[in-house]
Amino acid sequence: MYVPPPFAVTSEQQIWDFVQDNPFATLVYENCGQLENAAIPVRFCERNGKRYLRGHLARNNPMCAKGLKPLPLLALFNGGDHYVSPGWYPHKAQDARVVPTWNYAQVEIRGELHFYEDADWKLAHLRDFVSHFEQSVGGDWRIDEAPAPFIDKLLQAIVGVEIRVDSALGKFKLSQNQPEPARREVARRLSERGSALARLMADPDTPSAE
Repeated sequence: MYVPPPFAVTSEQQIWDFVQDNPFATLVYENCGQLENAAIPVRFCERNGKRYLRGHLARNNPMCAKGLKPLPLLALFNGGDHYVSPGWYPHKAQDARVVPTWNYAQVEIRGELHFYEDADWKLAHLRDFVSHFEQSVGGDWRIDEAPAPFIDKLLQAIVGVEIRVDSALGKFKLSQNQPEPARREVARRLSERGSALARLMADPDTPSAE
């Protein structure tokens, strides 16, 4: 991923907070010389100082058709994007050398994907997964509320996956190359439109041109 210095996320904590806030990942991998992708939600976890992303795939997913051997991949997380009009810049009246742009936030994770067939592993993963995301929506549903035979059948239809993280890179393109009054106005306009980018622009850890 090309990351000009003004847009580079230098805070590791902000990168991982972003991943947890935007857990729907696009997994990109190579299959017989062709690039393929799969999109799944993942659960961030940390163990012994190492970071992991856990999820599950439908057994029929082509990603599971390579003998379930470890697979190098790229995981992409997106935190929203928005068109930025030159009309939003206060300085446009004094200097017409402005053009439209597109603001966005993205994190790229590189690592190795490992597959899990063990039913106990998958069930423990699903209990943790559901508990975490139920809390995020104020719910309290639990896997064990569903009939055990039904869950057992579903477990057979999925494969557990774990991404062992090798590197993480963040790019937040949020008008850092514009004067401060312009950045404030862009943030205001994005906030009016309900864009998550406005919150990132207000975060003191977000890269700035200053």
